[in-house]
Amino acid sequence: LRSLAGTPLLLLIMALIHRSGKGLPDRRVDLYDLCVDILLEHWNKENDRPYIPAKLGRAVLRPLAFWLHSQSGRYSATVEELEPIIGPELERTPQLPYHQPARFLESVRDLSGLFTGQSEDEYSFLHPTFQEFLAAEHVKTEPGETPRLKQGR
Repeated sequence: LRSLAGTPLLLLIMALIHRSGKGLPDRRVDLYDLCVDILLEHWNKENDRPYIPAKLGRAVLRPLAFWLHSQSGRYSATVEELEPIIGPELERTPQLPYHQPARFLESVRDLSGLFTGQSEDEYSFLHPTFQEFLAAEHVKTEPGETPRLKQGR
């Protein structure tokens, strides 16, 4: 545990998992996986608050993380930049209560804190580790997809 709690992010993840009553996984990838589920769904669900189903939220956030990660040194983007990335994903997940990109981003920000607002119109992941984790999940689930790169900012 001491080696896992070496960074504030990992310590936060461990605290969230402990709070949820689940045991700590042995591998970091499993730790991040569990934390994403807790942040998106379980944290709010257990407290009878609105939540984003983790499986559906991940379906939208994975390509977003991949897109950001595909741009060297890029960790944030405006709603306008993200709309073409998550719009098609939102159409493919009609079970989500939020269908407009801006509303989905606001909901993730307000309900989970996983994808946070840097300003009124700019968003980034709580920590680059979550961006990297979800981008890697995207590559694993969509191995044939090529990066949708946008030059500049």
